[in-house]
Amino acid sequence: MREHVLFLAEGGTRKRAAAVDAARVLEAGGRATLVVRDFAAWSDERLDPRIQVIDVDRLEKRYGWMRAEQMLLVRVPRLAFRIAARGRARAWSQRAASAWERRVATPLHERRFLPLLRRRHAARPPALIRQQLGAATEVDLLVVTDPASMPAAVAYLRSHDVPGVAYSLDTAPASSKGER
Repeated sequence: MREHVLFLAEGGTRKRAAAVDAARVLEAGGRATLVVRDFAAWSDERLDPRIQVIDVDRLEKRYGWMRAEQMLLVRVPRLAFRIAARGRARAWSQRAASAWERRVATPLHERRFLPLLRRRHAARPPALIRQQLGAATEVDLLVVTDPASMPAAVAYLRSHDVPGVAYSLDTAPASSKGER
């Protein structure tokens, strides 16, 4: 098996299955790429180091003007709260910083800035994934491992040709399993 399998696991509800299937692809001599929405949520999973992991959230936050947005909404306030955290005000400052990120920065990022960013075709998740993979990289099988990944899978399939789509390696078309 000399194929490239792209695993979409944005919801993270089937982490173990995605990790096991990706390891099976590597054992068969293929190449596995795992696309996740929040890689920190995968910290408890033991992934083979040969698996290429793409964190879509991280790619979006690094794209274009989003770095400036993250600087203004997250880093500068975090620094201000850290400077204010002297002596007795330390506990209050830490709670205030957490509340700022949870109640102001994250909602602004998700409701205002991400929709603006995603208006550009090059900043949508399928384009970011393709950019991370490389333009010449061919994907032989797209494995959509959880329901939360369905919208991303549909968008990816609209913009790229993929010979096979499956929910797991066990349900993949016969030609995608190395059988003819």
